Amino acid sequence: MPVTRKDAVRNRDRLLTAARRMFAEHGHDVALEEIARDAGVSRTTIYRNFATREELAATVFADNVAQIEHHAAGLRGQADGAVRLFDFVLDMQLDNRGLAQVLSSADLQWFIEHARRIAACFEPLLDAG
Repeated sequence: MPVTRKDAVRNRDRLLTAARRMFAEHGHDVALEEIARDAGVSRTTIYRNFATREELAATVFADNVAQIEHHAAGLRGQADGAVRLFDFVLDMQLDNRGLAQVLSSADLQWFIEHARRIAACFEPLLDAG
């Protein structure tokens, strides 16, 4: 497996952060070039990492699911863990409201898999509560 340069990892992270912010502030039709500008990278860099707006949005969404899983793991064993995770997920949805429109044409199975992962985060918390 090839080693990824530190600057490439940093640029990708900056793009994901900018995409989250730009989708939330400007909606689903924000241009990739605007996201690149907000991230402080070139247009070439964004296309090197993400071929389409949908691919970028899907990566942000998948990262959100990973954050939910991580947050849920930290709440295990807490009586109010399910409620706190629910609040976390709702806040994330508010912060990422532009993603839904971009991902509306995504593969249904892709959505189902991510929904299963999110539901699995709640199961041990609901059992403990």
